[in-house]
Amino acid sequence: MTTLEQLFNKGYLPRTKQFLQQLAILTKKEYESRILETKPEWWGRMALSNSAGGGGGIGIKQIPGGYIVYYLNQGKYNYLSVIEKGRAPYSIKNALLRSPRVRYGEKGKYIIVPFLKSYGRKVNAQNFDINSILRFAGNLKDQRNITRKKYTLIEIKTGSGNVFGIEQGPIKTGRMQYSYVKYMTVSEESNGWIYPKIKSQPIGPILQKKVNNILNSNQFQDLIKKDVTEFLEKFVR
Repeated sequence: MTTLEQLFNKGYLPRTKQFLQQLAILTKKEYESRILETKPEWWGRMALSNSAGGGGGIGIKQIPGGYIVYYLNQGKYNYLSVIEKGRAPYSIKNALLRSPRVRYGEKGKYIIVPFLKSYGRKVNAQNFDINSILRFAGNLKDQRNITRKKYTLIEIKTGSGNVFGIEQGPIKTGRMQYSYVKYMTVSEESNGWIYPKIKSQPIGPILQKKVNNILNSNQFQDLIKKDVTEFLEKFVR
């Protein structure tokens, strides 16, 4: 006996298929919108990012009898899992000091971390005093054979602080443009550097319940009945 799933897969339920296609598209859009509304915002942006290291966003795939809306989960880190399940606080310091780019000084391990934002503000000449202007001068190998970037001093501004401007080259008008970076040193003696707890923000179960209600609605059931009736009238004698 032919099942509804077989009829769907063979294209004999056009109204039903169109409805499910539109439902999948709308569910994908709402999934993405809810992800972008989660806190901290960075996790949502990375979950939807198609760039290197990003999660790839939400996809739609046809399956027997319908469609599935799912997280692509590309890259090495499951950002959506952290959003939906939450995560306990953890030590950023310990994670940073495990980096292969860590340095060694008289007081032990340390690492210099560049920041483009600080306390919610973009690092630039409007928000921070600039120590100096630097120019990229190539790469060099340190004593541990690790490649480091080398900079030369171009101009001293305030001469103090840990925010620097990096020359990026002239724009069309000939005026030099800059990027700005705040350098922070993290060592074994550093205090703080604890990433706060991320609260659970379940999205999938909420959307699944919403989709289930739509699939159980009279509107959807009527579409199936019309498609089945049309099929019987055309192909069953």
